[in-house]
Amino acid sequence: MGEGKNLKKVCHIAFYHTTMRHWISLLRVTDYIKNILVFFPAFFAGKILAADNFSRSGILFILFSFLCSGVYIINDLFDQRWDARHPTKRHKPLTSGIISWWPALASATLLLLLAMIPAYLLAMQIFWLFAVYLIINLFYSAFGKHVPFLDLLIIAFGFLLRLQAGGIATSVPISAWLYVTIVLFALGFGLAKRLEEIRLLSQHGVDSANVRPALKFYAESFARPGIIGIVLIAGACYMAYTLNAETMQRLGSPFVFVTCLPVIVGIYNYIKLVQAGQQSIMPQQVLLQNRPIQISLLCWIVLMAYFIYL
Repeated sequence: MGEGKNLKKVCHIAFYHTTMRHWISLLRVTDYIKNILVFFPAFFAGKILAADNFSRSGILFILFSFLCSGVYIINDLFDQRWDARHPTKRHKPLTSGIISWWPALASATLLLLLAMIPAYLLAMQIFWLFAVYLIINLFYSAFGKHVPFLDLLIIAFGFLLRLQAGGIATSVPISAWLYVTIVLFALGFGLAKRLEEIRLLSQHGVDSANVRPALKFYAESFARPGIIGIVLIAGACYMAYTLNAETMQRLGSPFVFVTCLPVIVGIYNYIKLVQAGQQSIMPQQVLLQNRPIQISLLCWIVLMAYFIYL
């Protein structure tokens, strides 16, 4: 009798963890790292610790995460037909049938309400910004992702909305340099996602036209140099930002260019990953797994915090 109870308990725990793992996958929790952008305006303005800016940015991060998860679920609902032909995406919770469409849709609706209602209470501008993000992503899920290069622009626009939301929540104006850098990063992110997809499909001998027809416009011979070029341009823009007289005056130091050193090291290591083609080049995966880039990012944060706040 005791062994039966123990076995039942073990099975219940295993089922619980398996189910949680699938829901975490459906919500794409690892993609929440992109929402850190909402902290950027106040951080670079030297006001992240002022008044309630950090708490407002933190609340916005949570709301944007709810909004994004709702959008991700809707995107997966649209993609089931295509994902069923994909060598790895066919194992996604919705496509494989582990989670059925109706609880997924109910969860998406709940998440969107949990994002939109508090956003309305936080600031009307943020509410409308969330609405624009939702509408644009519904268009992307239904049609936009199948139009080459328009899909990249929509992704970049989503990054800019995150940045703009952070500025609105903390009443901080956003530097043109920051806008340019984020646009470049977002375009590189979009290309990296497509290059990784192309490589994966090629390894499995799958015709990209059967999975996502727009991928045929992103050949590796175009995507790889495109990513490298965008990363290098973004690095050059950052260097120009640190050497700008207004930046030096605002931060009170002529040595802000020192922060370029970890940036250069990070760019070098990322380009190595892109060229090697053996590991994931998705920024969120790289930040979670690549130790040299993690150290470079940490050094950059410490240096920037020193120049901005000390």
